[in-house]
Amino acid sequence: MTLQQLRYAVAIAKCGSMSRTARQLYVSQPSLSAAIKELETELDITIFERTGRGIRLSADGAAFIRGAVALLEQADDLKARFSAQPPEAPRSFSLSAQHYSFVADAFVEIMRGMSENRYSLTLREGRTLEIIDDVCERKSELGVLFLSASNRRPLTRLFASRGLDFRAIKQVEPHVFIRPEHPLSGHQRLSPRHLQDYPYICYEQGEVSPVFFSEELMVERCRPRVVHVSDRATMENVIAQTDAYTIGTGYIIPTFTGVGMSSIPLDTDEQMEIGILTLREAGLSPLASDFVKVLTDSLYRWSK
Repeated sequence: MTLQQLRYAVAIAKCGSMSRTARQLYVSQPSLSAAIKELETELDITIFERTGRGIRLSADGAAFIRGAVALLEQADDLKARFSAQPPEAPRSFSLSAQHYSFVADAFVEIMRGMSENRYSLTLREGRTLEIIDDVCERKSELGVLFLSASNRRPLTRLFASRGLDFRAIKQVEPHVFIRPEHPLSGHQRLSPRHLQDYPYICYEQGEVSPVFFSEELMVERCRPRVVHVSDRATMENVIAQTDAYTIGTGYIIPTFTGVGMSSIPLDTDEQMEIGILTLREAGLSPLASDFVKVLTDSLYRWSK
């Protein structure tokens, strides 16, 4: 077993594709496959299982990759200590999430805590299906989204079919986001009846996406005046300058949420369960584990 074989195995686990890994590492795919086969033979385990969608880590493979990452980090530390050359690769972490201010808050906290001179961090805010694909294809270690009574059954089935696990972090009461000068701003609570005369704004999920991919509650009940946007800044600007509203978690974090936003609890039996999406049995890197802790703290610290 060599460090090079370990690096190959970790790179394949992150990429999720033998051919893409070969291109990224500038080695031939037969050479890469042979190196992994030699490693599996030597250890008498199967690291990668071949499926109709490509390859995925076996249970033994997931445990092996965690150990390999730890060994490579130790090797890099030794190299940095006794050599003028920096480690071969910076520490990295990537996640995909729905458009949440508390995710951005946690991400910045992780960034502030990085003491290394070299690192690579990625936050992707995108559509629900993109988040699922990113985690499934190992573009991101984690996904952050919500489940509720209206989307739990179809999304849970989809997660199971893609080899993904959802872990709940916090259940929150849905809130209506409006501008402070909105005609409804004086209410302590709002019902769907209060909202029927105002335009509903939501994140677009694609023309053929089913309603259970929505980042907001009750989109299907808010026709015919619906406004679709693709990014958080546009969402907040439209709400701040019109009588449009949206329904979400209610979190307003001053450093990440525009000043033209307020939130009022919505009268509904439905709750939003915020959680993380991970690839089953893949394990989490130390940075990913740290992010989950910081995200949990942010969710409870800023909750209403």
